[in-house]
Amino acid sequence: MSTKKIDIKLLTKLIEEREKLLQEKPHLQKLQKEIDELLQKIGDDPNKRMIALNEIMMRKFKEELIPALNDLSSTVNQLKKSIEPANSNSSDEGSKNDNLLHL
Repeated sequence: MSTKKIDIKLLTKLIEEREKLLQEKPHLQKLQKEIDELLQKIGDDPNKRMIALNEIMMRKFKEELIPALNDLSSTVNQLKKSIEPANSNSSDEGSKNDNLLHL
C-alpha cells in the first residue's frame, strides 16, 4: 500500500462531484461500475491502475468515438456533394463559394 498521505477532504469532494455527474448523466453509470470493479481487482498499484484505465479508454474510443467520427465524416461528405452541384451551375461561382463553409 502507498505511504503517500491522502487528502480526505479533497477525495470526498471529488467523489461527490463524480456522483453528481453520474446523476446528471445516468448513461455513464454502467461505465463507472465497470471502472470501479476493474480497479478493485487490480488493487492499489498506480501503474497498473493507469494501464487499466488507458485500456478502457482505448476500447471506448474504438467502440464509440471512431464510429461516431466516421458517421460525422460521411454526413459532411454528403453535405459537400449536395452543395457542389448547386454551385457549379452558377455564373457567379466565386462569390457563392465565398459564402460556403469549407470543411
